[in-house]
Amino acid sequence: MFAWAFGAAALVLVAATFGDYGASWDEPADIANGEAALAYYGSLGRDDSFLRVDDRAVGAGFHLPAALLARALQL
Repeated sequence: MFAWAFGAAALVLVAATFGDYGASWDEPADIANGEAALAYYGSLGRDDSFLRVDDRAVGAGFHLPAALLARALQL
């Protein structure tokens, strides 16, 4: 009985808030970070634009796989 009530409450919560989901406010900076890291590693360090990106707090290891996947899928 508790599981059904919990599931119903979760469903109501999702239905009430689904319009708030989407890209985060820092998504453009994350994409730029991944693209700059991809250019850096792809050029074997000759393209050093990655070193001038303002938002490198997370590091390339986080954004680089997403940039590789976006390029592979032509997104």
